[in-house]
Formats: sequence, C-alpha cells, structure tokens
Amino acid sequence: MTQSTYDQTMNMYGDQAHKPETPKKRKGIKIAIISVVAALIVIAALVVVYLVFLKKTPKEVVEDAMENTAKELENGNISGIVGANDFDLDNIEFNSQVSLDNVSGAEALSGTQIECNGCTAFGDSNDFKISGSMTAAGEKATAEILSIGNKIYFSSPELLTKTLVLDANTIMSELGGTEAGAGGTVDAEALTKILDEKLIPAVDKFKDSMVYERVGKESFTDANGKTVNAEHYTITISTGSINDLSNAIVDCLNEYVDSNISDDMVAEMNISKDQIKQSIGTIPSLVGAVFTKDIVTDVYINSGKVVHIDSEYDIAAAGVTLGVTVDHMGDGDVTSDTKMVVKLEYGSQMNVTFDCAYKNKKSGDKTEVTADYTLSADVDGESQAFTGSTVFSYDEKSGAIDGSSKVTANSEDIEMTYSGTLADVKKGKSFSLNDLKFNLNVSGQEFVALSGSMSVAESKSKISAPADSDVVDYSVLQGEEAQQYINTESAEKIISAWGSLFESADAGLPLGKKDDGDDDGSTDPTEEASTEAATEATTEAATDDVDYSKEVLAIGDKTVKINDPKGYERSYGSSYSISLNDTKGGAYVIYSANEYADAKTYLKTLKETYKDMEDENTKIDSVTDSKVKAKDGTEVICLEAQMTVYDMKSTDITFIYPLGDGSIVCSISYWEEPDNIDIQKLCDTFIGAMEIK
Repeated sequence: MTQSTYDQTMNMYGDQAHKPETPKKRKGIKIAIISVVAALIVIAALVVVYLVFLKKTPKEVVEDAMENTAKELENGNISGIVGANDFDLDNIEFNSQVSLDNVSGAEALSGTQIECNGCTAFGDSNDFKISGSMTAAGEKATAEILSIGNKIYFSSPELLTKTLVLDANTIMSELGGTEAGAGGTVDAEALTKILDEKLIPAVDKFKDSMVYERVGKESFTDANGKTVNAEHYTITISTGSINDLSNAIVDCLNEYVDSNISDDMVAEMNISKDQIKQSIGTIPSLVGAVFTKDIVTDVYINSGKVVHIDSEYDIAAAGVTLGVTVDHMGDGDVTSDTKMVVKLEYGSQMNVTFDCAYKNKKSGDKTEVTADYTLSADVDGESQAFTGSTVFSYDEKSGAIDGSSKVTANSEDIEMTYSGTLADVKKGKSFSLNDLKFNLNVSGQEFVALSGSMSVAESKSKISAPADSDVVDYSVLQGEEAQQYINTESAEKIISAWGSLFESADAGLPLGKKDDGDDDGSTDPTEEASTEAATEATTEAATDDVDYSKEVLAIGDKTVKINDPKGYERSYGSSYSISLNDTKGGAYVIYSANEYADAKTYLKTLKETYKDMEDENTKIDSVTDSKVKAKDGTEVICLEAQMTVYDMKSTDITFIYPLGDGSIVCSISYWEEPDNIDIQKLCDTFIGAMEIK
C-alpha cells in the first residue's frame, strides 16, 4: 500500500506528525432550526383553528349566555315545569271546567258551570275547533266554532236547528267590492307576500347588523352591594341600521300601495294614492328624529351566564329618557336572586319607575318563588305608588302548587290566591291541573271564588266538517230568513232563565255611579237614590234649573254620551252640543256634533277661522296641528292655538274625532296660559269620556 505524503511528514524533532482530525458537520443546529419553525407552524395552525372553529365570537358568547340565563328562569314557573315552550301548538288540545262558587253581591250566579275545550290541526289549512257550554239556573247552552279550510262553522243545538257556515272567500270578495265602503279592504294575501319577500329579509339584516363587542374584564357593584368580576360586552344598534329598517318598511308599504290601491279606492276619503305615499314617506324622518344616536346595551357575563344588563337611551326629540337595569345575583342559578329596575322620564313632567326583586329557592322537591315590586309615578308633581308581591310554590313529589298575588293601591288591597295539583306532566307533551281553586279578595272581602280543572295534551282529535244536510250558508240568507233556523222553544227557556238570573245578579252588584266628590270613588246606593230624588224635587221646584245630565249628542245614526270628567260640571246640553265648566274656574269645554265636514276639512276651516280673528286687539301667537290616538285606537286630529287678547294670554285645544262622514269636536279653552300641556293626556281625558253607540 503506497504511503501518502502526509503520512511521511516529520516534525522539527524528527517525530512523525499527528494526522489532523477531519472537521465534523454541525447537523444539530439545522435540526433545531427546522424543529422551531415546524413548532411555530403547528402553533399558528392551532391558533387559526381556535379562532376560526373553536373560539366563540362576542355575538356567540352573549347569545349563549342569554340562552343559559333564560333556561334558568323557567325553573321557577309553571311554564318551565310543564315545558310550555316545547308544546307543538299546531297539534294540541285543551279541556277546562270552571264552577262559579261565589260572586259577591250576585249570589244567584253561584253554581254556574262553564266548560271550554278546543284543538288545533294547523297544517296547510290551519284547522281548529273551539267548543264550550254554560249551565246556569237549570238551563244549559252549548256552542262550537269550527274552522276548516276557508269555511267557518257555528253551531248551538239549544239555540239553532242548523249549523251556520261562512265562506271566508265569499266574505272577502264581498268586502272587496265598492259596496264595502270607502277605501275597500286590505288584500291580506298580497300584503303578506310583500312582507315575506321584502320585510322579513330586512328584519334579518337588521338583526345581523347589531354589533357585539368585548370590552374586557371589569368589576361592578350589583344591587346587593357585592363586587362582581365579569366579562364586559356591548351590543350596539346603529342609527344607520334603524334607518335602513324604516326605509325597508316604507318600500314595502309603497309597493303595496302601487300594486293594490287605486285612486278610486280612496276617493271617498278625499285623498289620493300619492298623498298616502307622501304620508308613508315621512316615516324615516320621524324615526330619524327619535333615534338620533346609537342604542348601546352593556352586558356583563360570568361563568357563561348574564349577571348584569344596563341600558339607557335619550329620545331628545320627545324629551324622553328610557333606562333598564337587571342584576342576576344568585349563587349557582344566577336568576334565583334578581333585581330589575325600569325607568321612564319625560322631562320634569313625568317620572315612572318599576322596581322588582325576584327570588327563587329550591329545597329538595319544593320550589318557592317570591317577587316584590313597586310601580311609582310622579306626574306634574303628583305622586302615585302601587306595591305588589307574588308568592308561588311547587312540590315536585306531590304536584301541589300554591300561589298568591297582592297589589296595594290607594290604601286598598286586591289579593288573588290559587291552588291545585299538577299531574300527568310530560314535559312539552301534556299536563293536567286538578282541584284548581281561585279566590279574588278586595280589602279582605271575598269577591269571586272559582274551582275547576284543566288539561293540555297533544291532539288526538280529528277535525271534520258537519254533514251538508245539517249546514246552512249564512252568507246567502236574506233579511229575516235566518230566523227560521232558531230553536225557538229552547232559546226562549234559556233567555228567560238567564235573563232573570243576570237581572238579579245586577241588582246585587255594587254598580252605582261614582260620586266625583267622594275620594274613595264609592257611592252608597241609598245615598245615591236620595240624591237623585232630591235633584228631581229641586228641578220640579225650580223650573229655571235645567238638568242637562242625560243629554247626548246625535250624529247620523250614532249617539255620543259624554261621561263628564272628574272636576267638570255641565252648563248646557243638547243633541248638538254639550258644555262643561271646570269647577276650579280655569277652563271651559264644549263638545259639538259636526255632520257637515270630515275631520280634515273641518281642520282646514278652523285654521282659517283663527287666521281671520286677528285684529288690533287680538294676536294669534301660534297655531299648531298634530295627531294623537284615542283609547279606542282612532286617530284624532288636534289643533293647539295660543293667542293674546288685550294683553291676556289664552290657549285653545281642539280635538277632532272622525265619526262617519262627519266628526265630533271637543274644544278646551283655558282662560289663563297653562304651565304645560300634555296633548295625549287631554285626549285620554276628554275624548276618552265619549261613549259612542
């Protein structure tokens, strides 16, 4: 083997030199780098998976917490015990029986039996059946209403010899004709289609536009004074999303007007289709004036449940502030100790507060729930408070339930108590309530006592139409033709027995008119009779003293009775006008029947009248019109006129209530300028005093 040159090399001392070691490659460093990079990639991938697939968004966190909290609330009420929210209302039946054991002042009604049953079969045709009976004074009457497809059947063997049927399509067809009156009818099918196609998606978009944000961990002090650490989230509804929704509503209504309303249909109302659309078009501006800033709700979450909610909103245009605060403070079940406060403020004129404390305690098989609440109101410096309490208990083993609710107002107590036995509970499927007892007491005296039972279950009944031979189409009957189907003999017996029964009951009930001068609002019947007799005697003795109390306004085929508001007395009355004086001498009120012009035309005339009143001694400072709603839902026009006459300020408030082709006009004149005017309150007082027949 040949020796290499290197092997023969000698050092300076003649020794053979050592062979240098071959340098090693540094593989460890590269492996370490690769490992770190790989680990980072894995970590990044896990973070992505966590953020995208596992970590809940703020919206999901809040919604889940709300759902968990809502489930807890069901634990303390019958609805949650029987699983009411899980019942299939499209396929359900119920049965109930009630006995009137006592009615104070109407003992003749005691022993009356009432039964009510029903079932649904809501499929393509939305069929349902409701039946019932009443047994009183030895006579029983039954009735049944069936809805099958587009037909509605009504039967009562004791009153009718045939079943009457109404065809919904025929009725809608007739109502849709010109004889149905001004404006025709609303095409429900067309409107529903537009709402399904346009409005529902807009509402979904509105809900999706709510912004859920996590603020971070924070501590707050709850209503019990305890410091709580929780995750703070906010839910924001932007003014933009509110405006988008209001515009969507306008688009839907305008589409319906364009496709389903013609000028001829609204001609009798003295308006055009374009005017309707102009009115609809004001909705976004009105909404925009009310909601001038985002609505923000603070939500605090701990252990996956909502423990605190706080929200307040100022409606600047109306001077109204709304606020709500909720604290869930229970251990374990957070809703077992809850405090809720709701506030409504209207400037310095009104402050309304609802304060409720709720507690739920479970021990073994027994659940006890209590709630104490106060509703207080301060309106124009006058305070009023209502206090109440509710107690409910349920024994899961025996099924026994007991409860009571008590309200105290004006030093008078109204208390309701009830008890029964819950049985056959299959959550979300069926239950029955047996041995039910109910009592209503007023100031310690029993007013009504009932007993009975009820049951709810999945429907096993089949709803079918009666035989054609037993049915008469009521919609084609003319004039008095329907009378031939009255079961005269049976009907007369029932009417006779029940008529006497209710007359005796009415005689026993304390239904006398209230004396406005009596603080407690009660009237002694003997005293009332004496007062009426004295009034009659005085009237006969003094022919100049005319009694206007029974006068009613007449307009077309209608009469309007005025139930004089407290603090006002009549000074004149006829079928054309009724006048009232404020007993304090500060105002004068006059109601008049106007048959010659509709509400809008009369408003125009009234404005022109005020304009013509101006002269060197009279100055019309302002004339403003608006619209309010009467208690019956009717839209009422209001005109407020402020004027100065010989340096004296006065105010007129006029309400124009549409009635038939004319209107009822109520004008309130204040001799002195009032401190503040609440138009809706005045409408409730004076228009609410009208009784139309």
